This record gives sequence, structure tokens and C-alpha cells, in this order.
Amino acid sequence: MRKGNGYRRWWYGEFRENGKLNRVKLAVKVSGVPPASFSAREEGDAKFEVSKVKALKAFEDFMTSRQRKGNADELLETLIESKTGKKVTYIRLDELADLWNGMARTRELTEERQQNNRYSINDFAKFCQREYLYQVTPADVRTYFNEIRQRLAWDTVKSRMCLLSGSFNRFLPHGCLNPFKTILKRDTTAEAATIHRIPLTNDQIAALKEQARGDEMLYPLVIAGLCTGARLKDLALMRKDSIDLREGFVTFIAAKTTTRCELPLFDEFRSICESLINGGDPAEPFLFPEAASMYLHNKSGLVRRGKMLFAKALFGDIQSKDEPTLVENGKPVPPKAPEEVCALLEQQHYLPAKLEKMKEVYRRYAVEKQPYRLIESETKISRGSIHGYMMEIEALTHERVVRFERGMLHTRNLLAKTRIYRSSAKRGVSVYGWASLRATFCRLAIEQGVDEKQIMKAVGHKQFSTTMTFYNNPTREHQRQLWLRHLRSRSETTPPISALTARKVLDSLTTVQIDALRLLGISI
Repeated sequence: MRKGNGYRRWWYGEFRENGKLNRVKLAVKVSGVPPASFSAREEGDAKFEVSKVKALKAFEDFMTSRQRKGNADELLETLIESKTGKKVTYIRLDELADLWNGMARTRELTEERQQNNRYSINDFAKFCQREYLYQVTPADVRTYFNEIRQRLAWDTVKSRMCLLSGSFNRFLPHGCLNPFKTILKRDTTAEAATIHRIPLTNDQIAALKEQARGDEMLYPLVIAGLCTGARLKDLALMRKDSIDLREGFVTFIAAKTTTRCELPLFDEFRSICESLINGGDPAEPFLFPEAASMYLHNKSGLVRRGKMLFAKALFGDIQSKDEPTLVENGKPVPPKAPEEVCALLEQQHYLPAKLEKMKEVYRRYAVEKQPYRLIESETKISRGSIHGYMMEIEALTHERVVRFERGMLHTRNLLAKTRIYRSSAKRGVSVYGWASLRATFCRLAIEQGVDEKQIMKAVGHKQFSTTMTFYNNPTREHQRQLWLRHLRSRSETTPPISALTARKVLDSLTTVQIDALRLLGISI
């Protein structure tokens, strides 16, 4: 700070680089009264010391910035700031989910959608182990893509990759490459083909109605779904003021697309609406109050009840498979005694605690014929674990251990019939459920030649291609019945009119009618 016999008005800093002494002016003024020696090593008054501390801090920042000079990241930041006028900010991966969900939208995300977004983004963050978004590389994305491709359905993979790509594209600093743009999310293999809900045949519709007839809550929902093609939420939360009994129309706003759906009341659905509106509580706004309450407070329970209804109606008559038996020298091996089963379990090197539980559960269930509920209450072992133990013992002994009521399939096996399982995904794809009613409605409308705009208006689609792609998926049985009807209509020709009948028709015509036919070019 020394300058001749006085001192400078600004603080300066000195540093040596490549053997050369450099001096730089700092943006800090010298304040207060300096020491008599004008040396920065000595103390002056309070204001002088404050300005000295500020100068030291400014010099440290300058040296840190100079050390970073030439760094690619800094150059990029400088370029971006000069182009956009905004300082570059780096977003952490663990902050991305909240930022994405908190963005302003024309339509707010539901709580369920926010949870799904949060789970998908955090799953990727946990997998790649990066701190900031810009640190994620295309190799990280490729590895993650290959990993989820092995355990998730293709539609789920596409949806998750689109979510991550969109969120990265929004919050990555300008100029940074979006690593998700390096993945071509396209798969043309048979395993990647989308599996849609299967529409019901006429026989299956009749079986479903018969199965649901005894349930006061499910039967009206089934009829409403078949007659409107509405989604489960729109069915369960349908209001009484949506029903116009005078004009014979039902009108509602689809919750998913916010489009207005309108179609006539068919006789079967109309009779249900008349009984519920005229015989129910006038103050109740919902058409199906019990279903509405269950959807709002226990949606998964309503979905499961529907799945169970479809399973029993479509697959309830399937008998359980024969008991597996071992065959040696052409003769069936007699079933193992309980002691043999316990000895076989001891050879499997189970943990001692699990081995004792399996032996106890086997004794109670297979030997003493106790039900799951009693075993659970006395041993404090969940029914899921009990059933798992029994299935393990079946696999070891090749003998039937799990009992079947009245020779029918177990509930879990019945529900498995409503799903299709593929080797590329751990979980099966549901093909029978509430959405099958919507697919059945669209299939029937298309087969009957209903105008595409009317179908779109009824089901709430904005494009007819959506209806044709996702809901017009006839099975082989549908195609067989359709072809049979067309061929039968072509083969059943109208018999020719006899000459005597033609003469009677001509004799009954007046002169004016005959002249009119001749003007039309019809010779008589």
C-alpha cells in the first residue's frame, strides 16, 4: 500500500508467477488511519483493519479464480453467463424429484403421480451414485437402461426414461449434453410388444354378470362399465346429476383427460340408475355411494375385488391340477411320511430358526390339518410365510402339500390367471380387470360400425388412433365369431321372387306408379 512518502487509496496484491512478480489492484479502498510506517504488516485503527481483512478476502478470491482460469468448466460457465445473463446453477440429483414435481403446470399433478415421479428419479439417483446432474454420463444411463430393461415391462421402461430425460433437459445447465438423449428407446422384439387388456367375449360377459349378480356393490359397476366404457375412477365417482333420465343420456367429465363424455343410457344401465336415484338418499351426490367411499379410502381394495370377480367368473371352473407323484420303474412312489419330510428339510442347510419354523408349520398344516388362520394366531407366523414354506416343501418332495377347497384352484392361483407373465419382466401384466370393460365396450362399438367420432366422444379420447391401438384388441375367438357372422350373412341370400308373386305385385300398381317406375328406367 506504500506510495512514496504516502499510501495508495486502493489495496493492491502481489504474486509471483513463472518467476515474474505481478501486482493486481483490488476492489477495496484503504479506510481509516494506517500505521505510521505505512506497512500492511502493522496495525492501524479499527477501520483500517476492517478494510485490510476485506482486501485479504478479495485477494484470496482473485487467486482462486486465477487458478481456475483456463478450466473448461469455468470457460463454459463464463460463456453461458455472457449469453443468457444468468449465473449457472448446479442441481443435485437428490433435489431433482422435488424440483420436477414443484414446477408450475396448467394441470397439477396428483399425489399418486408425484409419488411415482419421486420413486423413479430417486431409483436412478441411487443406482448411478452421482451428486450432480452434470456428472451423469451416457455410460451411466446406458447401464441403468440395461438394468431396468431386465426387470420391468417395456412400457414402464419407456415411461421412466422419458421422465428422466425431461427432468434432466429442464434442469441441466445450458450447454450440457443430456445423457438420456444418447439412448434410442425403441425395441421391436416380441418381448417388448405391448400387452393390452383383453376384451370379453359374449360368453364371458354373461359369466361375469352372473358372478357379480349377488354383489350389490360390484354388479351395478359392471353394468355401468359395459354400457359406458368409463374408467374405474369415473365409474366409482359418477354423480347422480350426470344421469339424465328424461332425455336418456349419461354425461360426465373423464378424470384422466378432462374431456366431456356423453352417450345414451342403455336399457340395462337405465333400470339400475332409476332404482338408485329414485330409491336412494336424495342428499347423496354419488350414484354408487359405497363404491365411491371405497375408491376414496381404499382404492387398492376395490381394484382387488374387481380382479377377484373377473378371476372367479372367467377361471373359477378350472379344477386344480393332479397331485404330483414320483414314478420309479413304472410304478408311482408312495407319499413320504412326515418323518421323511423333516429329514429331507434338515439336509437343505436352512438356518436353524427357519428350519424349526418350517417343521412346526408342516406338522400343524399337513399332519394335524390346521388352517392357515389358526397357525398364524398361535405361532405368530404370517400366512404369506406359511404358504411360502409349504410351496418350498412341495418343490423338495414333489408331492402335493397345499390343500385345495373343493378341488378348485387357490385364490392366488386364480388371480394369476388374470395376468400374462414374460421372461423379460419380473411382474406379470394384467389383462383382465376393470379396464377390460372399457376394452369390451370399444370392441363392440367398432364391430357394430359406430362412427369413430361418436366412440371418441363416448370414451373421452382425443384421437381415434388411441381407441384402435389400445382398446381394439380382439382375441382369436372374437375374430372367429366375426368372420363366421360375415360369411353367414353372405351365404344366406334372399330367395328369388316367383313369377306368380311378381304378377300380383304388378297388378296392384296404379298407372301413376307404373309411369314413375318407367321414368326411373325400370322396365315393366
